[in-house]
Amino acid sequence: MNGSAIPLVRLEPTTRPEPQRPQRAECRYQQYAAPLRYYTARWLGFKPRTAMARRVGVLSICGRPVLSATSYLPLEVIDDSEDWHQVGLGELALLGHRVTRAAERQLYVRSPTAMERSSLGLSFAREVPISLLVQPYHIHDVRPDCLRAGVIIRARTDVVSWVAGYVTTARSFWSLHR
Repeated sequence: MNGSAIPLVRLEPTTRPEPQRPQRAECRYQQYAAPLRYYTARWLGFKPRTAMARRVGVLSICGRPVLSATSYLPLEVIDDSEDWHQVGLGELALLGHRVTRAAERQLYVRSPTAMERSSLGLSFAREVPISLLVQPYHIHDVRPDCLRAGVIIRARTDVVSWVAGYVTTARSFWSLHR
């Protein structure tokens, strides 16, 4: 044989599209006004049925919700801007006001209500407790006396762990696909 060898198989370069990875984590937000339920009002120091604005952020991992944070705010501090989306999930969703903590954080672990099961993507066949972290606040610069506000974080205990009132670990993303 002279010169170059003839290949037995002709190899053509191919271009394959990169596989689409599932989106790992995302947050979605909503805002609405509604009266407070009894336990929510009691945890935050309000009268039951008080009309409050709610700003809700939900953290989903691989498309499954694992944590929701709801800020309960007086209607008089709400504006039409969406700047509150810039606040970290779990913090009071209010910018531009002087705010202080009204009391220490409280951590509860209990069975979820039907609404909490639905919002956190829990099946009714599997009993998974949820944890609630409650933090009341005072807003000082709106009127002479302070206004009350608060945050309640609800989290799946099979995915989110807490130490000293802070989220410390989220278990493997892939364990959520079961």
